[in-house]
Amino acid sequence: MGFKQEDFKTCEQSGFCKRQRSFEPANLYKLENINWNNKILSADIVQDMNKDHWKLKVSILEEGTVRVKIGRPERYEIPKDYVLLKSNINAAGYYNENVISYNDIKVDIQQSPLKMTIKYKEKDILLLNENNLLNLENSDVASPEIFKGKEDTQPKGNQSIGMDLTFVGSLNVFGIPEHASSLRLKPTKNSNEGYNEPYRLYNLDVFEYELDSPASLYGSIPFMLSQGGQSSGILWTNPSETWIDVEYKESNAVQTHWMSESGILDLFIFPGPNIRDVYKQYSTVIGTTILPPLFSLAYHQCRWNYNDQKDVETVDKNFDLFDIPYDVLWLDIEHTDGKRYLTWDKQKFPNPIEMQDKLSAKGRKDDGYFLSKEASSLSLFVKDKNLKDFEGWCWPGNSNWIDFLNPKAREFWKEKLSLENYQGSTKNLYIWNDMNEVSVFSGPEITMPKDNIHHEGVEHRDVHNIYGLLQQRSTAEGLSARNNERPFVLSRAFFAGSNRYGAIWTGDNMAEWSHLKASIPMLLSISLAGLPFAGADVGGFFGNTEPELLARWYQFGAFQPFFRAHAHIDTKRREPWLFGEPYTTIIRNAIRKRYKLLPYTYTLFYESHVTGMPVMRPLFFEYPNDNEIFQKEESFLLGSSILVQGVFNKGQEQVDVFLPGRDQKLYSGSHNLFYPLEKGIPVFIKGGSIIPIKDVVRRSSSLMFQDPYTLIVALDENQQAKGFVYQDDEKSFNYLKNEFVLNEISFQGNKLISNPNGSFGFDARKVYANPDNFKNAYPFAESELSNKDYLKNTLNKIIIYNVKAKPNNVYLSAESLNRANKTRQPPFLSFMYNDADHILTIKQPGCFLSEKWSLTLK
Repeated sequence: MGFKQEDFKTCEQSGFCKRQRSFEPANLYKLENINWNNKILSADIVQDMNKDHWKLKVSILEEGTVRVKIGRPERYEIPKDYVLLKSNINAAGYYNENVISYNDIKVDIQQSPLKMTIKYKEKDILLLNENNLLNLENSDVASPEIFKGKEDTQPKGNQSIGMDLTFVGSLNVFGIPEHASSLRLKPTKNSNEGYNEPYRLYNLDVFEYELDSPASLYGSIPFMLSQGGQSSGILWTNPSETWIDVEYKESNAVQTHWMSESGILDLFIFPGPNIRDVYKQYSTVIGTTILPPLFSLAYHQCRWNYNDQKDVETVDKNFDLFDIPYDVLWLDIEHTDGKRYLTWDKQKFPNPIEMQDKLSAKGRKDDGYFLSKEASSLSLFVKDKNLKDFEGWCWPGNSNWIDFLNPKAREFWKEKLSLENYQGSTKNLYIWNDMNEVSVFSGPEITMPKDNIHHEGVEHRDVHNIYGLLQQRSTAEGLSARNNERPFVLSRAFFAGSNRYGAIWTGDNMAEWSHLKASIPMLLSISLAGLPFAGADVGGFFGNTEPELLARWYQFGAFQPFFRAHAHIDTKRREPWLFGEPYTTIIRNAIRKRYKLLPYTYTLFYESHVTGMPVMRPLFFEYPNDNEIFQKEESFLLGSSILVQGVFNKGQEQVDVFLPGRDQKLYSGSHNLFYPLEKGIPVFIKGGSIIPIKDVVRRSSSLMFQDPYTLIVALDENQQAKGFVYQDDEKSFNYLKNEFVLNEISFQGNKLISNPNGSFGFDARKVYANPDNFKNAYPFAESELSNKDYLKNTLNKIIIYNVKAKPNNVYLSAESLNRANKTRQPPFLSFMYNDADHILTIKQPGCFLSEKWSLTLK
């Protein structure tokens, strides 16, 4: 069994895509009845010889984002708090003679035929409907569509929308995940170098997916980033099935054609002009990622399935025996009674609470996934076209699906996750929302029929791509209600806005070198689309992995945002110790490296929470003017400071690494690009960076809570460096009440200075949330008394690279001048200097990291 393309539609087999893609403009659209009110332009969109009127609304938001809406009252529009945020983002700007302007942004509107030009400082950025491909279908009657014997009745007729969007001055476009494709989107029209099919966004359960394909996978984010002379982006906020054509023009423009099956056109345009501006604008629309609990950034051990309670306890003991840290042990569907959710198999797991308590005693967690069968009596299931509870085939057999569009169903789900209702669960049990595209084995394209009915009569075709988002949101709310701590929810399906509720992974990959390599562009595309907490299954889900591939995958996976090993039930066991030496040591070293870097990774996630910046970044994010790097996808940046290069071939030891930023010096401890398996993969720190780590690695991350920090300071050629260290209680929402410390640390003029009142310079939350109460953007955010012992964490070591000469002495000045044991800190510190490598090591400065301090080299 493997991937079967015939199970999934092509554009030619999707009626609306075929019509939209072959559309030739004739009866063009124009505007009538233009009105300017409350800083929003509204008008009627009409055609000659056609009585249909559509309503157009255009506005510029305060942060510089342009919003264009085309709709009709009867069409489905996503409620604001599903994808967009509850709080209003105010419109701004002025209108004069078909031009809306605000600061450096202009929207130039042509009435007939309807066209729009988005400008930044009088320079064209984006053209709407330049090729007159705007096509608004609104017929009441349509013939049923049949695919592989499954009928779609299309009761509302043909309802699709399409429009062309042209990025002016662009050389590259990225985004619109999820596809197993290249980072730079390949052309789909008029090119021999790309695809013959448009990119498809339609969440599907794809078994053993093919690489290098524009076909749909498990999630959809209709966000596209353009990078050329300047940066810009768009969000096409439509959750129905969507196809996108991409065509690179010789005139330094990229023409795209967006086609959705139903709903309205709700377009957000982010004019930049630089890439960081785009993400500032984007984050104020969909919000930033929730700050995850720190344990979720550590290592996760998973398999479909661990056999029973004894098997779980044995695996846990072996991690300790082989001195390998981990934080989360996952159970797949076999832990349930006949795959029926909210249950435990009492034969295999006779005492699940005792099992979880044993794990939590070591700071470890358990993960499960469940569904309620009580919803039918409350009419909380999705209905079929005849308004009966929809029934389809999935793992338990004949199954029903919760209707998460129904507020009562979401509240029901939340209640069922409580400790009182979910028997056998504890506060250390977290949730995995799998199969939530949704996957229906008996359905068309292995999913739910489009003419199914949701709450208030909404057709499934209108909302297909947000089903998984709403389930993940509901699950996060349920977990948080148990103990008022930050939830952790992993989802396979996703949409724009999923970043506010948890993590996702790339789905069911293969234990092959090619899938290891493909995981970089896949994860980068997801990250660029605004979902930073993502990972690929380490080792590959399907198939038996060879030990070298598994070891290389661990070495790479230790740097991806979500770090989990997972495997199919039919594969051979592959826990880190099972292949013996040298592989056990190699894998152990990779996992331990992840734990050492947790302070840096946690700081990056706080930065993402505040600013919307990606955690995992393509090279061009930091080096947008280097034209060589736009198609580089074998390496990536973790934050702005660490470059990671993967190794993707069996037996490969010599590695070619492209180091961007020729005006900066980079450090790796060695510039030798000979990387045998035992050495790991190439990892570099950018000159000018400061990286916080913890040298002591314990059995789980929570046991490292009060361990001291080490700072790695990599000076650039100007003898300068800068970085941040974020600390809080690692689990509560009290950071939303300013219970945290963000140290901004800089080196300049022979002095290392730490300011505990650091700032990233931009806080998106002040736009999308109440500045005095950020938690209103997260409906589950409640707080309790937190552990403030992080304020006592000490600085154990400072390692400074590229110090030109040995100092005579090193002096510490701190607010307390006290060690952790309250004895007087001597003013001069002992140090070691390596003349050959110009490395200065200062041990046990003794101050609290969270206080204001400075270190002077004399």
